[in-house]
Amino acid sequence: MRHPVIVVFCIAFAIRIGYVLLIQLLHPNSIYFFDSWGYLNIGYNLFHDGIFTQMTAEPQTPDSTRTPFYPIFISALHVLQLGGEWIVIIQSFIGAFTASIATQCALLLKRNKVAAFVVGIFVAINTPSIIFSNAVMTETWFTFFLTISVYYLIKSIKFEEPNLRLYAVLFMVCAAYTRPSAVYLLVLIPLLALLFNQHGLKYELKQTAMIISIGALLVAPWYYRNYKTFGSAFFSSIAEVNYLFHTASNINAKVNGTTRRVEEYKYRNNVPLSEYSFTHNSRVIPLFQKFARQECISVIKEHPLVALKIFSKSFVGFFIKPIRAPIGKQLYGRKWNDTPPLTMVESNNSYWQSLLTAFKVGTKLEGLLICFQLLFLVVLYLSILGSIPIWFKSDLNVGIALMLLILFFSVTSSITDLDARFRVPVIPILAILAFPFWNKLLKKYAHE
Repeated sequence: MRHPVIVVFCIAFAIRIGYVLLIQLLHPNSIYFFDSWGYLNIGYNLFHDGIFTQMTAEPQTPDSTRTPFYPIFISALHVLQLGGEWIVIIQSFIGAFTASIATQCALLLKRNKVAAFVVGIFVAINTPSIIFSNAVMTETWFTFFLTISVYYLIKSIKFEEPNLRLYAVLFMVCAAYTRPSAVYLLVLIPLLALLFNQHGLKYELKQTAMIISIGALLVAPWYYRNYKTFGSAFFSSIAEVNYLFHTASNINAKVNGTTRRVEEYKYRNNVPLSEYSFTHNSRVIPLFQKFARQECISVIKEHPLVALKIFSKSFVGFFIKPIRAPIGKQLYGRKWNDTPPLTMVESNNSYWQSLLTAFKVGTKLEGLLICFQLLFLVVLYLSILGSIPIWFKSDLNVGIALMLLILFFSVTSSITDLDARFRVPVIPILAILAFPFWNKLLKKYAHE
């Protein structure tokens, strides 16, 4: 195979654009998911009024939860007078580029083009990645920026090129402006370089300080915007939203025998949130953040075993849960309420019970797609297991860096209702972790 990167791009793009065209013929409005309208409203308001808000009418209070890249992307399409379908068409390209970048990451490790092709194919055929490239959601762009950052991180570690760490941080800044959780990785990447200490402690300390400073300067404008707008310097308030309306509400639902939604509305309708005028006073956001953090910690301390059980279930679900409801929405035009979730973390049903129920209530096509996802994950994880001994023999620092990134996303994703979409950004990283196994299995193709 002479050009695996190009071949992977063509396959990934053909799959994604084919799916886009199919859904445009069947149910074109199904590209709009639960969070899509918030991004669309901000993009619309940015274009027409220059205001970063989700509100479609006065008083248009500024938004504190979203970061600016995706709304600006949508606003740019308004400038070009392109409709919503162009969002997913462009994302088909971006998803294909991501698969090809993962292939290039593998080639950095060993020049085995066939094994690198397998890595790219893992990304190209991942069902949740395909579904969310055809949705007005941030997953595709976030995964793209994250994978480029990983490319430069691998190259900097593998070839001991410290200047490339800066590129890793620059693209991680882009990822943070797409999804705010990545802002913490701006510190993790330089600290990894310091831990590996490839160029002496004095040099590494200077490099770490410089790179962290550059990352801080690049995200500082958004901190400053929030300070001027809300009276407190923070990057996004979405974490506190999740702490209160997902983490604390899930624990309370488990304890009280209710649902997360019931517990969420208890918080919304009672003091102190009921007294905060979010619509007319943006300055109450810091008060909400403080209450959410304190309440979440209090609930966890009060019910530690329940919290541990829920977090453990979410952590496992991060790695094994297949995507289901979005398939029904896009292929059959169902509404979200037509496909109720089967594995809410506050429920008592196991993933196995939920899987059996999914096969009973779904169509044959949905059942086949679930089976394909499970087979995909089995092959991927078995490949990683086969790769672990090889990582210890070669490129251990790269393997450690990749595993820490996966651990970061799996742990931070466990605080909320787990969905297969949270696994989308780490599929390229998981595929790269599986590369040594395929490189060994296909070693006769090395250096071709």
